[in-house]
Amino acid sequence: MNSYPDYTGWLTRGEVSGPDEWAIAASLPERYRVAVVEAGESELIQSTARAVCDLRPGELCLAQEQGVILLLDEAATPSQRVGWLLEALLGECFVQGRAGISQAVKGLEAGPTAWGQAVECLTLQGLYEPGAPIAAAEDMALARLVQALPLAACRGYYQSLGGGAMAALREDDVATLAGMVQNNLGLMATAQAMYLHRNTLQNRLDRIRDVTGLDPRSPRDCAQIQLWLMIRRRLERNA
Repeated sequence: MNSYPDYTGWLTRGEVSGPDEWAIAASLPERYRVAVVEAGESELIQSTARAVCDLRPGELCLAQEQGVILLLDEAATPSQRVGWLLEALLGECFVQGRAGISQAVKGLEAGPTAWGQAVECLTLQGLYEPGAPIAAAEDMALARLVQALPLAACRGYYQSLGGGAMAALREDDVATLAGMVQNNLGLMATAQAMYLHRNTLQNRLDRIRDVTGLDPRSPRDCAQIQLWLMIRRRLERNA
């Protein structure tokens, strides 16, 4: 986990000190989210964020090491605007970024909690959806559970699911499962994201079902598959 220096003043301390910080605190949106964006040089991200995110009164773009912290009004589609920022960084600056976004909070005292949630999202992102550009706090419950499980319990579940058949899947099968989860079980969206013909994807899913007894097209089976994928990544991290 990266450590973030206290460049953000009251946001990480939960205290207001000095007239500049009092001015910031007085103009906070009623409800806001904190987004931690990592993409290299903070000056590049700051300038791009100010151009793309259309910051509104009370919203903030604060520099930090290897990125920025955004404080965005909950009423102004914050997750969508963070997505625009990441797309602009990749498309115009050729920089691959990622972001963790907190739940919506209210008031000055909630700032440190929201900041901590956004940082935690980046930490858990590797378990949740490796390669996904945005990790939001409301989507992290399952990843948080897997992170808290003892390694012995993780190993037991990893071996037991599907009678151990899941562990015999090929790497392209695992990538297909991850693609289905990331695209909300949408066949067309998964095929497009993975540059596969729809029939090729269907054949892979049929093979996975035949090997494991779990159908990735079924929401109930996919929930077990998603948990297995997260545990697999947790074990790989601790190998």
